Amino acid sequence: MTLPPVSSPAVPDAGHRAGAVTAIGYTASYHREMTPALLSLSLLLRGVAPPDFGRAFTWCELGFGQGVNLAVAAATHPQGRFFGTDVNPEHAAHAAGLARAAGLGNLAVEALDFDAYDRLDLPPFDVVALHGVWSWVGEGPRRRIVDFLRRRLKPGGVAYVSYNALPGWAPYMPLRRLLTAHAAQGQGAQAPLPERIAAALGFLRRLAREGGYFAVNPAVLPRLEELAERPAAYLAHEFFNAAWTPDYSADVFAALTGADLSFAAPALASDHADVLPEGARALLAEVADPALRETVRDTLTNQPFRRDVFVRGPRTLDPAERDRRLDALPFAALAPARTLPGIARLPHGELPLDRDAGMALLEALADGPASLEALAARAPEVARLGRARLRAALVQLHALARIAPAPGGEAMGAAGSDAWNRLVLARSLDGDTLSALASPVLAGAVETDRLERLFLLASVRGVDPAAFAWSVLAARGEAVLRDGRLLEGEAANRTELAERAAAFRRARLPLLARLGCVPSRT
Repeated sequence: MTLPPVSSPAVPDAGHRAGAVTAIGYTASYHREMTPALLSLSLLLRGVAPPDFGRAFTWCELGFGQGVNLAVAAATHPQGRFFGTDVNPEHAAHAAGLARAAGLGNLAVEALDFDAYDRLDLPPFDVVALHGVWSWVGEGPRRRIVDFLRRRLKPGGVAYVSYNALPGWAPYMPLRRLLTAHAAQGQGAQAPLPERIAAALGFLRRLAREGGYFAVNPAVLPRLEELAERPAAYLAHEFFNAAWTPDYSADVFAALTGADLSFAAPALASDHADVLPEGARALLAEVADPALRETVRDTLTNQPFRRDVFVRGPRTLDPAERDRRLDALPFAALAPARTLPGIARLPHGELPLDRDAGMALLEALADGPASLEALAARAPEVARLGRARLRAALVQLHALARIAPAPGGEAMGAAGSDAWNRLVLARSLDGDTLSALASPVLAGAVETDRLERLFLLASVRGVDPAAFAWSVLAARGEAVLRDGRLLEGEAANRTELAERAAAFRRARLPLLARLGCVPSRT
């Protein structure tokens, strides 16, 4: 069964459908951890057998936003079939448009709320993914999500669920309450939602200057300032849904047992690098229950957002098999060795790096993707470090996004990636909407900024990148942003663009080429 592509229906006037914001579309973001390659690696690092994504598989995303993750996955995995539902008709229309424009015949989407899931004639799925949705729906939709997972996820199937987590979110909960209340009841309550969000943020910033809660909780003010820099599309969906509930991880784990799911691994790369001090690790070791242990970990790290991987009937790998699989997995370098710091600052602490091992791996991977097994066979300077040390360094480099699994080679997803990347580059002419360039090597994507995409488009067309970028910006009345300020005058903009284009040509362009992100034509 395939879901029919949807047209572009009018957005409901009320701005909500099934309690979800629909008056304004969500951001077109890409989440690298929500991909087959990264989910597989997360499971492998925790000693759980991942699905075989090299064969035919099925994938479903519930609440896909603008559909970027679905589209990239479909482009880089022609062997997969991808389905998605979203409550917002505008989102569904956008995702369907992406699929049509990039020729993704293995992707189908539908505008649907949770009450209508029973109407769908869908296949069983290898993966069901939900990014943030769990936090934005009430108890009724949550029960229907669990029922969908119970009925539709295959034995051994994977569920990715991300959500606002306690206790990390606790200090910021008053921000959400005040934002939504002011937007609903303050002056101009009938104005368009973006205007009401801006007014509510302005009110909260003035409120913060008076101390009180903000003085007692000093971490809240930087969070408020960070939110003030976010686009209205992000804030509307993060804060303004009718239902909004952060959860303790143990409670989410308990809810998903209703679908026979067990917590298997964190999806975020940095969560696989243990930065807890010795005393905290000792406390954590005292907790036998896996669900409570994760909640204790969240308390130690003050975790505000979790990205979790669950499995129905996980198969545990013995340490030797896990190591064999990890040693055979190809990785690609995402940055040159010279950029590796001595100490890395991760969200929850400092990570003391094994810099010698990390440098050796990055230098060896500069020639192209390879497995630890292959590197040890051809590079004596790598082999002498020993497999255990190399595996530990690999985890550190993964946590720092200096490397990524490269399961795809270049052949399997090359055609779909090429078509998707032509679309992304074409869209860069009109604004900054799509940032993820598909990589058949990574079986995922590389995020880029708009200037990088304009430089890449110019390179593919064989024209001067800086001059081309300026012609695009000038035609739209735009300018280059430097140090938080827009440059004034053509000369200043051209000079800045020339410097950035040269830096792009030296470092970024060769990387994009190695990863298969440069389209054959535009």
